[in-house]
Amino acid sequence: MQAARSVNTAHVCANWLIGQQIVEAEQRGVKRAGYGLALLKTLSVQLSGEYGSGFSVSALQYMRGFYLGYPDLLTKQHAVRVEFAALPIQYAARDEFPTEEAWCAGVLHPGLSWTHYRLLLKVGRREVRDFYEIESIRNGWSARQFERQINSFLFERLLKNRDKKVPTSFETAPTESH
Repeated sequence: MQAARSVNTAHVCANWLIGQQIVEAEQRGVKRAGYGLALLKTLSVQLSGEYGSGFSVSALQYMRGFYLGYPDLLTKQHAVRVEFAALPIQYAARDEFPTEEAWCAGVLHPGLSWTHYRLLLKVGRREVRDFYEIESIRNGWSARQFERQINSFLFERLLKNRDKKVPTSFETAPTESH
């Protein structure tokens, strides 16, 4: 289990770093480059030829979106920013992560897989995404359970229930006046 978690965390780190490289180096920091799709097609061909499968245009779009959606995923965790992948991957291999008390949403957590993060990217509002991220870690949801919670609009249902005013036993319903 520990080895699988370390490999998964390294995979998450690698995908974030690839997204960072696409945005920072290839797009020169511009969130939406006019040549974005052409760039991703070119990178897809190049990376697939060099490293094999896993670098389709849609996969690269997720990686780029992952970096843009979680710009501080790795940087908050490390005081000194280092070149490319060495430090985050070492952390992933040794599972040296912040304690639950020190961890906050938006920062790498070994309890979230790449599939979890891909699902989170589909959640538009940041506060909703933070909620699902925290609840997934708290409850240890598998990616399938996690997707089910998102698709069932758990956040919205809980918010709706919280906002309902439930009368207490000593309160009476308002009467209509004629």
